[in-house]
Amino acid sequence: MKNKHFSFPAILMAAAALLGLGLSSCQKSSSSDTIPPDKNQLEVRFTDDAGFFDSIVVDIQMVAVRIDTSQSNEGREDHHPEGEEWGELFGDHDQGWEDQNPHAIWDTLNIQAGQYDLMQLSNGADTLLSSDYIPKGKIIAIRITLGSNNYLVKNGVKYPLNLINGFNNVYIRVYGDQIAQVHPGSYRLWIDFDAGRSVVKVWNGTFYLKPFIRAFVVSNMGTVQGFVLPMDAYPVITLYNDKDTLYALPRKDGFFKIWGVDEGTYSLFINTSNGYHDTTLTNIQVTARHITDIGTVHLSK
Repeated sequence: MKNKHFSFPAILMAAAALLGLGLSSCQKSSSSDTIPPDKNQLEVRFTDDAGFFDSIVVDIQMVAVRIDTSQSNEGREDHHPEGEEWGELFGDHDQGWEDQNPHAIWDTLNIQAGQYDLMQLSNGADTLLSSDYIPKGKIIAIRITLGSNNYLVKNGVKYPLNLINGFNNVYIRVYGDQIAQVHPGSYRLWIDFDAGRSVVKVWNGTFYLKPFIRAFVVSNMGTVQGFVLPMDAYPVITLYNDKDTLYALPRKDGFFKIWGVDEGTYSLFINTSNGYHDTTLTNIQVTARHITDIGTVHLSK
């Protein structure tokens, strides 16, 4: 299995001028009734897949989009290269991003800065992070700036999540197949915050936050859902093939949902506890714009 993500879709829904990170803190402009002639509309949503903690709280202080003002989002045919979909972590400067394109600018989005619990956004849930107008152009990247108030809760104990070497900026490249046009001038994308890979535990029990984040579009991806019972088996679900691995933890009623899945054939492994037998389902077909429902899996001892 390659590319294991404990995928916490941090769905930033991008509607190319209405960017909705949380709620607006200073309301640059969030009405979608009339898009100004020199603007696009962008919406950003935050989502998450399951993780192995009670809570994972990230402190989001700023979100900006990189826009190539010499081009347009319409008719884009660029696709993300395989293996290059995850974001890059840098310090408090742009590491050459400013010089790569003379027509590109950063536009800061209005957000409700503060803490977001990723564990509240699993199994298909999401939250609106920002809704804003941005300058017309081709969206090529997103920059997320993290604060220092990050933490996780495991078995009822709270642990700080430290930033590695103070690196607090995460850059996510955006390709044409990762942004959806809602209507002319209005675009949408999702950001997947892979919490499992983003939390690093070192030898002395200290936890560090090294964010892995990708952009995706729900309409270009598939979804796998179902029920796993009983819950006293404490099932942990792994959906995998030779290119990707994603994880889920069912809700209290046994329901789970994994979205943002690339098309392909997968196996689903259910790891259990309390004497229940592990179970594997094979030949699960995933297609774009389709929900693959596996029904209810009844675990046995």
